[in-house]
Amino acid sequence: MRLPLVLALAAAFTCNQAFAAVTDDKPGVGEEHKELKKEAAEHPRIAHSIKALDEAIEDLKKAPHDFGGHREAAIKACEDARKELRAALEVSEAKDDKKQNHEHVEK
Repeated sequence: MRLPLVLALAAAFTCNQAFAAVTDDKPGVGEEHKELKKEAAEHPRIAHSIKALDEAIEDLKKAPHDFGGHREAAIKACEDARKELRAALEVSEAKDDKKQNHEHVEK
């Protein structure tokens, strides 16, 4: 009976870490920050992917070798992918806002 509780707490902690990774570069806790966090909560796999990319970048940077000359390109590719995923969350959030505003006008 305790195992499901432990698993639920572990999952909640992991999701929270992933959401934090998505919004780490956003200053303060303003509305934009809260909205992006909400969007990450609605797309947990994207948030998790951003966290995984952050960890891969750190591993690549700390590695004692250059992976046969591929380290710099791999770091750049991970950074580009992370940037695109964050942009996707921002666009998704903006579309949701636009849709809400449109629905509000129609009522």
